[in-house]
Parts: sequence; structure tokens; C-alpha cells
Amino acid sequence: MLDIGIGTRASRVPHSDQPSLSLDDDGYYWFIEPLFKQLAGQTGQYIDLYGHSHFEGADLTALQETLDQADVLIEAQPESWAVIVGHAGARGEVWMGVVKNRFREILSDWLHLCEQAQKQGLAVVCFGD
Repeated sequence: MLDIGIGTRASRVPHSDQPSLSLDDDGYYWFIEPLFKQLAGQTGQYIDLYGHSHFEGADLTALQETLDQADVLIEAQPESWAVIVGHAGARGEVWMGVVKNRFREILSDWLHLCEQAQKQGLAVVCFGD
């Protein structure tokens, strides 16, 4: 699971008194994961289900732009669709379904976190476990 919230570079975990959201190892994460790779190329930080990253200043702006790109990709999809989330050896690809409205909620909440972090002079912290 990936916990996402507002924090500081020093804390590495979201502050419990701030809004937050979580992503699981599911289609919502894996659909936009290629954008996280591009973001890592810009910021040196990869949003990983098992790692830690924080975004402030120019990196926070890059994260917001990445989320905006994700929104464009999601809007081009049907109301629900399947996403490859892994491979199961000889059985092949593993797929999970996602729903556009739920994806919109996730992105809206994440963008709200970005706006709040900017207003407070803090960072968006992603803490994987």
C-alpha cells in the first residue's frame, strides 16, 4: 500500500492531522505507473508501492503536471476497463478492473493534497510499505 499525504522531507510519512489517501497494488496504481517513471526522470523520485518519496517546490509542480496528464489518459477511457497489474508465470497476465469515476476521485483528492501542501509550504509525501 502507498500512503500519500502532506508532510516534510524529515518526516517521510504523511502527517496524521492532514488529509491523505492510499493506493493499493491494483489497477489504479498500475494504470498511471508509466507516468511515475517519467516523473522520476524529471525529479529523481519514483512513486513506488514499497518506497518513499516527497515532492516540494518544482518537484511538487512536476507531480501536479503528472496528475494532470493522468487525468487526460483517464478521460479517454470507457466508464470501466481492465489494467494489467502483473504476470503469473505460465498463466500469463493478471488483470484488474478500474472505474473512471473512482479514478477521478483519486486524482481529485491527490491534486487537492498538492494544493494544500503548496499553500502550507510543505511537501506531498508518498510512503510505501
